[in-house]
Formats: sequence, C-alpha cells, structure tokens
Amino acid sequence: MLVLLTRPDRDSARIAAALPPGFPAPLVWSLTEIRNLATDVTLAPSCDGLVFTSAHGVDAYIAAGGSTQTPAFCVGPRTAAQARDAGFGQVTESAGRVADLADTVLGAGRHHLTYLRGRDVSHNLGTLLGPDAPRIDEITVYAAEPAGPPPPSVARALTDGKLACVTLWSTRNAKIFADHARAAGWPLQATTALAISSDAARPLEPLGFAAIAVASAPNAEAMLAGLHDAAQRRRALSGCADPGTGLSSNH
Repeated sequence: MLVLLTRPDRDSARIAAALPPGFPAPLVWSLTEIRNLATDVTLAPSCDGLVFTSAHGVDAYIAAGGSTQTPAFCVGPRTAAQARDAGFGQVTESAGRVADLADTVLGAGRHHLTYLRGRDVSHNLGTLLGPDAPRIDEITVYAAEPAGPPPPSVARALTDGKLACVTLWSTRNAKIFADHARAAGWPLQATTALAISSDAARPLEPLGFAAIAVASAPNAEAMLAGLHDAAQRRRALSGCADPGTGLSSNH
C-alpha cells in the first residue's frame, strides 16, 4: 500500500519510522515548510502561563530566545513532549483537541496567558475559552508556508493513480493539496484520503477520492492507526477476511 505523507520533512520522517511493519516506504511531499517569524519574544511580567497548540510553536518560541521558566499548557502528547525536551519544568498536557486545551486552561486558574501560535490556525482559542477566560495575549511565532509542487516521484504516482492513501494533517495542509489537485487534475478515484479532522477533510470532498477517512482523534497516533486500518481494509477488498476499519468515512 503506497502512502503519501505530507507533513514537513522532519515530521514525515518520524511518522515513516512509526509505520506498522510490512508497509512499503512511503512517499513524502512536504506541503508546507515551517518558517520562524519571531526573533524576540517578550512576555508581560504578569504572564503566568504559555499556551502551545503545536510543537512548531514550541520550537519557534525557543528559537526566539524564550524562557522555559513559565508553566506551559500544551495540546496533545507530541506538543507536550516537545516542551519538556525544550526544558520546560512545568508542562500541563491536554487531550488532542484545541477545545480540550481550552478546558484545561480554564481549569488551571491562571490569570494572564500568552498564546504562542502559528500564523494560520483552524480554531480561535479566545472564542473557545469563552467569557470566563483569563487575559490572553497572542504572539505569532511561526508560519507554515506552501512548499511548492510535488517531487517528481510523487507527481508521477499522483498522475498515474498509484497512491493508495494520501494523509492530510491540518486544514491548511488539505487546502494546499486541494489547490494542487485541482490544477493538475490528478485521478484520485482509487485513492483514499486520511484526514486528521473533519475540518481537514472538508477541502478534500470535491476532489473525487475513493473515500475520505477521518482519524479517531487529531494526533499522530490516531493517524497511524488510521493507516493501519486502511491497509487492513485494502487487504479485505482484495479477498482477505474483513477485519473492519475503525475509521469514520465521509463517503
């Protein structure tokens, strides 16, 4: 089962290393490249918590000389692990949705937070926190910029309809892929799209995928499980006993 990973190179390498045994080497097309925007991050003296919704936010904050002395609130295990690796001594980890992080932050009793965010985000954290939110400053520390057309090997696989599954890891990721797909007219009728969330699945709906599956949770672990389930389903369609997919399908 030939799979396309579309995260930035470092993230795709980590996902490729974690694929279940028996998977062929995936193709990689980094749809975005991360560009740090902040050269200096100055926190208000009253700031008593930092909020991160991406490991890239942690990296960009540290690259800008940010201190690790303030407690960090992180969405999901990957972002929390990145914060711990960066030297944060106090890391509070929520479940993998931004709404879960908002609930965690509200329960922490903080008074003044700073949200270190990307330029393009799917959810408005302030809105999710609601009227009882503490004061929250927002600093844009990185951007996920479009990285350009696919490498030749990926372009051939897409043009020839050889991909079994394309993975899309954010709404922005999916929108960029959709723009390329419409322009190129790739035949996707035999390809499954695996999206990290229903928001990420939405831009893919007009593209003619055989199926659009949504991971059970918006994190890498659920995406890996989704790839495993997609492989089992493909084997079942080839004549093996159907093990079930465990995926939520939009088609």
